[in-house]
Amino acid sequence: RTVKSGAAVSLKADLREPLVPGDSGAFEVTVREGYREGSLTLTARAGDGLSLLTTGDTATFDTSNGDTHAWTIYFDTETAGRYYIYVSAIAETPGGRSTREFALPVQVGKASDVTPKSSSVDVVEDAATGERLVMMQAEETIRAAD
Repeated sequence: RTVKSGAAVSLKADLREPLVPGDSGAFEVTVREGYREGSLTLTARAGDGLSLLTTGDTATFDTSNGDTHAWTIYFDTETAGRYYIYVSAIAETPGGRSTREFALPVQVGKASDVTPKSSSVDVVEDAATGERLVMMQAEETIRAAD
């Protein structure tokens, strides 16, 4: 198993309710970090098809106040589809600065209302470790050596 480099941060994000086009939405984000001192700054950025509401697009936490923090990201939707909110995490500690990037999927309307794209991304939890994994479709061509 390979450990991903970067900030010791994980996110669990839950939509408050299913969304239809034109709705406002909110992610209830649980942030877990592995630092005893320093600060953690999170910044959200909306992908195409979404817009963030100005409150809540940045949050800063003192990492000496526990390892779990709550954050809410508010956004507006436009049309049915699968969209993403991108989150940058920057940990500033006595040991230095480290970063990690996340993409939170936002489903607007039923998945069946949306034309499938050529690739998909799923976030799953590893049953053995509880670690969140990103599963992506891929195609590989293997050629025999000459």
